[in-house]
Amino acid sequence: MEQSQPEKLYYIDKIRILSSKKIKELREIFNHQELGKHCSNLTMGRASKTAMEFGYRSRLEASVPTDSFFMVLMDLDPKLKLTLREINHQYAVSYIEIAADQICSSRLDAINKAEKLGKGTRMKWAKERYLYDAIEFGESPKYKPSPDNIVYGPYTFHESSKNCEYVIYSRDSKINKKPAVHSEFKLKNSGTIQKELRIYCLGDLINYDVKTFHESFYKKRISNVNDIDYEKLAKWQLGLSRLKDLSEEQKKKIRVRVNYMKHDKYFENGSTMLKFYHEMNKQIKSEIGPPTEYQQRVLRTNFYRFLKPSDLE
Repeated sequence: MEQSQPEKLYYIDKIRILSSKKIKELREIFNHQELGKHCSNLTMGRASKTAMEFGYRSRLEASVPTDSFFMVLMDLDPKLKLTLREINHQYAVSYIEIAADQICSSRLDAINKAEKLGKGTRMKWAKERYLYDAIEFGESPKYKPSPDNIVYGPYTFHESSKNCEYVIYSRDSKINKKPAVHSEFKLKNSGTIQKELRIYCLGDLINYDVKTFHESFYKKRISNVNDIDYEKLAKWQLGLSRLKDLSEEQKKKIRVRVNYMKHDKYFENGSTMLKFYHEMNKQIKSEIGPPTEYQQRVLRTNFYRFLKPSDLE
């Protein structure tokens, strides 16, 4: 008998829309009571200092917006029916969270699975990674809940690159209130959002296929730290990556190198491999004199490419 897959819910967790209008005018156009019916939480306020530098004065943020939220939004200001490029100086989608909730049997199950996922995966091209441990900071592992936000467990895993963040933690799902492993991609910058989500107007978010986006983006950006592609790494180490047809002698060298790495503590898993080359990178940069050909390759290589795609989600 086949094991059933765990239930998984995909949705837009949060969206921020910037406006060139003053906050008073924004509140007059978008009736809070009417718009608030179509999301779990709605706020309107002043734009950030950075956004103000680009001519935006106010912002509208919604949590878990429904399709009807975007319909009402466009009805209240028909300009929002135009393409995002056409209304760029009046409105901009500057931030969006694409979330997935893996439903679990209990809160303890959610905590354990979130820890496994967080410790077993890495986001490619991440410039910053940290683990927030509530117990280490002397806080209770159960956080004070807001009306739609019940978070528990000691760990929050966080990785970020220039315009993308990836976060994992355990919580009760905002959709069905059941215990879940919550993972989300936080995309910033209107240009990045349009490019990655392939949306050209606000209406494109109606019936948006969040599941397909999350799954494809996860496959593109997340790797399994416990699974090194040893053959691919061995080819790179031996300078054979670009060769399509390998001789028997070259194939033998690759097999020997793979076998060596599988018994080397520095290549025990993806995490130790990444740490090994990170330390080598720092050492090369600290040395006096020109780097060798191999050292040059180390400096320009992204070693996340040698991790296999994650199957932990």
